[in-house]
Amino acid sequence: MHRKIALLWDVDPHGGGSHQWGLNILAALADYSKARGDLAVVVLHYNDYPLGHPIAKLFPAFHVMPVGWIGKTFSRFFRRAIVAMPALLPWLRGLFPLNHVLKREAVDLVLFPVTLLDSLLCNRRHIFCMADIAHVHFPNFPEVREGNGLR
Repeated sequence: MHRKIALLWDVDPHGGGSHQWGLNILAALADYSKARGDLAVVVLHYNDYPLGHPIAKLFPAFHVMPVGWIGKTFSRFFRRAIVAMPALLPWLRGLFPLNHVLKREAVDLVLFPVTLLDSLLCNRRHIFCMADIAHVHFPNFPEVREGNGLR
């Protein structure tokens, strides 16, 4: 059985651990896909890269595609709308541009390597990662105890 996983790449390359975390997820998917042969990976992104997306260069076996400027514009609007009016969430999911791309691409599972409000709007099975909350659970470590990790 062939499976298709999408990953929304909205990670700043200067994001430190979040960027590396996303790259590690992609590397694991590449290894799994190569070993099994029954997994297709689609990397979706909101930005336009005139010389090609850097992820496409690192992972040539993946299908890297933009959601487009309309998707980017509406994504920003929808993120603000669910914060201001959470009761509209079911209606917004039906209109969210990313969901239309996921349906067209027949994606089985979506990965969000960083916490994005887009995961709330996603109407496909999905997993999102919540990073940088060590200070909540491990206050005994000095790097997160003093100044919440900010130096």
